[in-house]
Amino acid sequence: MSCTINASTSSGLVNQADTSGILQFQTNSGQTAMTIDTSQNVGIGITPSAWGTNYSQKALQIGPVGSLSSLNAGTGNQQTNIVNNAYFDGASWRYITSDGAMLYSQTSTTVGHTWQTAASGTAGNTLTFTERMRIDPSGNVCIGGTAFGPGSNSLNLWTIPGNNNAFNVKPTTNSNYTVAQFFNNGGTQVGSITCTTSATAYNSGSSDYRLKENITSFSKGLNNVLAMNPVSFNWKDTGELDIGFIAHEIQSIIPSTVTGEKDGVDKEGNPVYQTIYAAPPQMIASIVAAIKEQQTIINDLKARIETLEGAK
Repeated sequence: MSCTINASTSSGLVNQADTSGILQFQTNSGQTAMTIDTSQNVGIGITPSAWGTNYSQKALQIGPVGSLSSLNAGTGNQQTNIVNNAYFDGASWRYITSDGAMLYSQTSTTVGHTWQTAASGTAGNTLTFTERMRIDPSGNVCIGGTAFGPGSNSLNLWTIPGNNNAFNVKPTTNSNYTVAQFFNNGGTQVGSITCTTSATAYNSGSSDYRLKENITSFSKGLNNVLAMNPVSFNWKDTGELDIGFIAHEIQSIIPSTVTGEKDGVDKEGNPVYQTIYAAPPQMIASIVAAIKEQQTIINDLKARIETLEGAK
């Protein structure tokens, strides 16, 4: 392997390679540092794979499996790709080594950004990429599919014309579809968001009996409900009239339903606001227990009245 370098001061260009048309640059130790093949693909530290020449595709291959390639497939479809363990031979994607492969693409005007993966395969074999996520030119995000908006079988965050951003998840069946799951440090699920074709449920905790012990009937619901202080108020930022509770007051009654501390601040002295869980089961349990206690009292009073009326 040899190459001729034009040493003329008029050009100073490397304009000839050996008879194979491949140009190599070597270090003082004789190791090849960079190779340029006849298709103008460049390999740094490696001879580039047999990238195809259709659609004016060119590639910069870095080390054994990393590459940066460009593809001009016509107006509105020019691509810049960052690829791991794959090269395009002009007709198909192929594995460079026996492993999985990944492809990140930027496509002008029509598609946007896409992230794709391929399962592990054998070096030299063809592969098929599967798209895992997309961000289109409008900023819409799609995970697990390629379609946006209602009706798509994927996780979507997309822009509705004339409205705010929307979050879309379509259940694939009529049964509950899990959108998100939340776990504590011990790995136990402590909440989830599920939906069906007609409703969404925000599950703030697990009620499975297998996670509980010392189970006894709760009989202080009426006391809890009577201690609660429903209030009306205006929100400071909007002036909107609303009704609800004061977090620290509820915390003094049922501590587990409220996050944070009264008048809490962070390290910089900024407020850390308290929140009440959405429909906490502890509060619902108190209300149900209170209704049952009141019903017992009502039934007792009815029985006394009936007894008195019967004695007349």
